[in-house]
Amino acid sequence: MSKAPIVYKSTHRIKFSELDPYDHVNTGNYATYYVDHRMEGLRDYAGWDLKTLGTLPFMMWVRRIEIDFLRPARGDQEITITSFVREFRGSDALIECTMTDSAGKDVSRCLMIVAHVDKETNRATDCPLTSWRYSSKKHLSRWLFGVGGVTLELLGFVRAS
Repeated sequence: MSKAPIVYKSTHRIKFSELDPYDHVNTGNYATYYVDHRMEGLRDYAGWDLKTLGTLPFMMWVRRIEIDFLRPARGDQEITITSFVREFRGSDALIECTMTDSAGKDVSRCLMIVAHVDKETNRATDCPLTSWRYSSKKHLSRWLFGVGGVTLELLGFVRAS
């Protein structure tokens, strides 16, 4: 496997209810856009809808989100969000996100840090690619391929060579 990331891509049209009185997207909506984008990516690229996510032996929680606001997004504007997993650090996956307008200019950037949490212990654990817990070939194979036949490649973590 190569380390080139899979890039998730989604589009969104700005709705009236998402605006502040100055016709800018309300600041709080940016975090919603980015989190929903990643969830849509898991559904669309990996086939993991909300029901499937509930059956997994782990959870991924947004631990932190940092957003840079570069230019205003306005009502009825179509935006495109792209994202990829940049790296793993222990239990954390660092995800880079970019929001662009229809001209391809950056509107916003985001660094989302999500934690891998074991459902059985309810504790953060190393992400499977870096964890000794998943080092057994049988266990790793079951984790990679046994849940809906999905691989980490489809989840946007790595790209097959």
